[in-house]
Amino acid sequence: MKFISPFVHSIIGFIVGLALIIAPEVFGFSDVGGAAVMIPRILGVIIILSELMVRGSFSGAGFVPMKLHLGMDVILGAFLALSPWLFSFSDQGTNAWLPHFIVGLAIMGYALVTRIEEGAEKDTLVNV
Repeated sequence: MKFISPFVHSIIGFIVGLALIIAPEVFGFSDVGGAAVMIPRILGVIIILSELMVRGSFSGAGFVPMKLHLGMDVILGAFLALSPWLFSFSDQGTNAWLPHFIVGLAIMGYALVTRIEEGAEKDTLVNV
């Protein structure tokens, strides 16, 4: 059942992107360094930029179809969730790997329950 509108999806995406950028400090794993710190920061920036480029978001650019954007979110979420094992920092403290896993699953989850609406451009900030 798909119950999140593209507009709400974009709001969630901005929040998640910002949360990923500050996650190393918030969860106290910035001292781990390497992939544990860089992956959430890079993915946070990618998520924010992709929300600005998708049709139906806050941006006037809107050239990425929502279906493609949602597919990318699923892939990014899976990558984030698996990154502690792919980059060998799963043996660090729980505070270093668990946020990656949980947020990755959440990204996949909210992408999978987002509606793909025809004419999603109507859900822009200007028209709300």
